[in-house]
Amino acid sequence: MCDKQEVSIDLLLSKFQDYLQNRTTLPKIAQEMGIKPAKLRDTIRLAYLEGAITIQTPEVRSLRDKLNENWPGPRYHVLRADDHRFFFKGAATVFLRELDDVLTQREADPVLNVGIVSGRTTGGVVDSLCSLDWSKYLRRERFPPRVNVFALNVSQTSGFTELSGNANVLAFQLARKFADECSTGAKIEAFGLSTELLQTLDERTNSDIRPQTRNVLMYTNPERLRRSLELRGEQISSEVPSESQLDVIITGVGTICDSLFRDYCSYYKVNIDYLRNVQHIVGDIAYCPVTRVGEHRQLSKNDSEYQFYSAVSLDVLGQISSQKTKKVILVARNAPERDKVDPIHAAIAGATQYCNVLITDHETADKLHKTMALG
Repeated sequence: MCDKQEVSIDLLLSKFQDYLQNRTTLPKIAQEMGIKPAKLRDTIRLAYLEGAITIQTPEVRSLRDKLNENWPGPRYHVLRADDHRFFFKGAATVFLRELDDVLTQREADPVLNVGIVSGRTTGGVVDSLCSLDWSKYLRRERFPPRVNVFALNVSQTSGFTELSGNANVLAFQLARKFADECSTGAKIEAFGLSTELLQTLDERTNSDIRPQTRNVLMYTNPERLRRSLELRGEQISSEVPSESQLDVIITGVGTICDSLFRDYCSYYKVNIDYLRNVQHIVGDIAYCPVTRVGEHRQLSKNDSEYQFYSAVSLDVLGQISSQKTKKVILVARNAPERDKVDPIHAAIAGATQYCNVLITDHETADKLHKTMALG
């Protein structure tokens, strides 16, 4: 038995499926592969840590099935993750598999448009994506000759100066990774939003909101970026697509307790209890305020609407999610003092579903099922 033999991950995966389905044992797999059982266990552990495999226990599979039964439509990925590092690594591998699905169905399309919504969760996923070897999940020849990565907003209100979770930074990081993974000659570009480009010329001239607040409390999307550039008389190297032309969007959800709502309420002198108890807002999806059943809420008080910026409109999220060749990938899990069950429920339980892929962990999925299930 040659213990120095390099273990093929592809061979391991094919054998491991038999083990998970109780058709064989680990010692027997090791014998067939010509390695010692200890070497096999180390290889499985390393593959798991690197995100090459995700292990779905019967408990996790049961939770996934329950989500499908209660809210059919999206593809659910429930990860068994004991800490945020494992969760982000697992979420990154799921993202690549979903991206491979998109590329498989649209091989003739010469351009891939990817949109990123700011947030710490999307930041964690992008960081993990940059550390993975994509060749284990994607075939390089499937990439189109052009990939555009768009920041769909700048950052969270209090996090404009923070690099972690800033969509401008994430778009650049992901574009660099695409450039590393795509074949030579592919054109990869990242499009960010600067503080000035968050407003059109007319808005910058006539608005009486403080500049630093105006920079973040503004509706932004690729179409707004296009109009802003045109008004400034500037040219861009390629046409910025409208929201509906995006092929893949990765986003998270926020809670009513996040800084986004706290800063908004502080500036506009709105009581957060009014948002919670009168307007029934539970959080946001791509920075669109929503109720628990997915209804969009314009933030207002005494019939006077206030500005509130969103990365992508809910209508567009619903439109893209309904298409099999496109993906809205929502990544969300509970964290200390941040219960995201309500906004996750809003994304999947309304008349319109705002994602067609949900990545969460087993604890969040369990709470979602127990507290929100209809049956």
